[in-house]
Amino acid sequence: MSIITHEFGRRPDLAIDLYRDNVVTDRVYATQGSLVNASLVWSRLLDSENGFQKLATEVFDGRTISLLSLPDDDVDSMLVLLKIIHYQNRTIPKTISYGQLLEIAILCDKYDCGVAEPWAQLWIENLLQDKEHDVMAFGHEGWLRISRVFASSVEGTALVELVARLSHRLIIESCQWQSEDAATFVRQKFFPTEISFDANSAWNVSTDAIPSPMLNYIWNERRATMGAMVSLMVDFYQDMRLSDDETSKGSLCKEELCEEIAVGTLIKSLRGMGLPINMSVRSMVYKWENYPLWLLRNRLRKINVHTVIPGGTHRFRHFSNGKTNLLFIQPEYEAVKDLATRIIKNPTWAEFQLPPRKQPDQTVITNFTSLLVFIDFGPT
Repeated sequence: MSIITHEFGRRPDLAIDLYRDNVVTDRVYATQGSLVNASLVWSRLLDSENGFQKLATEVFDGRTISLLSLPDDDVDSMLVLLKIIHYQNRTIPKTISYGQLLEIAILCDKYDCGVAEPWAQLWIENLLQDKEHDVMAFGHEGWLRISRVFASSVEGTALVELVARLSHRLIIESCQWQSEDAATFVRQKFFPTEISFDANSAWNVSTDAIPSPMLNYIWNERRATMGAMVSLMVDFYQDMRLSDDETSKGSLCKEELCEEIAVGTLIKSLRGMGLPINMSVRSMVYKWENYPLWLLRNRLRKINVHTVIPGGTHRFRHFSNGKTNLLFIQPEYEAVKDLATRIIKNPTWAEFQLPPRKQPDQTVITNFTSLLVFIDFGPT
């Protein structure tokens, strides 16, 4: 396979080899000064006194020039970035795909290069206006990284809203880690009423696409919300148990028969939904954590409890969640939006501090008719 050559500048003094599948496919003849001015990383790399290994050389147009190899960078995206650096404006695309925008963001982040920001504004605005492009779709999690790198490129609140909505959706849809090194996790598509997984609606998300502070926030918020759900179920389970204190009004059951039937049907219903229950909130969270929050919500809403009405004939009554007195627990969209706002205004992530999570409002449940959890997921 012949190497495709690209020449930028009237008197190039640097050759750059680009690779596809570990094979050099493109060679760019560029000017060192342009790269040095565009990037502190390249400035140090091309400095002959930087203490690093000296670059290889080759002869070009009768002159000896340095040769820089970039085997790990996306070829097409690097070519666009090098065109921007060398002011090849007529050859720079006005619209690019989401995938290429993400690759360019990765390069700008890697090489600490801000020259693409004016173009990024145009690319981002065009993509956000494209009705066929869904920023919430599987595989588009990289918008979180794009928003971080090009935070100052887009005016207004478009990126804030995007970061908030996408992060909020990931809190709801995230499942178990897919790899031991925490490099990928499973994202399960949100369905408002389904109580089972659909293998065709799952996606492995690379953590490389999500900046670390936002990734930590997503998983912390997910676990806190799940903990609130588990605590509610444990509290309800405990409330059905007979109290040793006869004067206590905390127990929902006043007779052993009531307790046996209510507790038994609750445990049976939970097991039928694949939701084991025991006395430890921590261990329950551990057992439930492979489920996305939306699936837990849907399964909890399907739980049925039967018991005996005390004081009358021994007839059975069916209890489940009603439409009133529902407990609202939600991944807090406004907190996520506040986080996104501060990220956009202060993109120096190394110094960024996450906001404390507010505790969800809780209503004491004292009767069977308001048993189940309802979660308002906010904008999805």
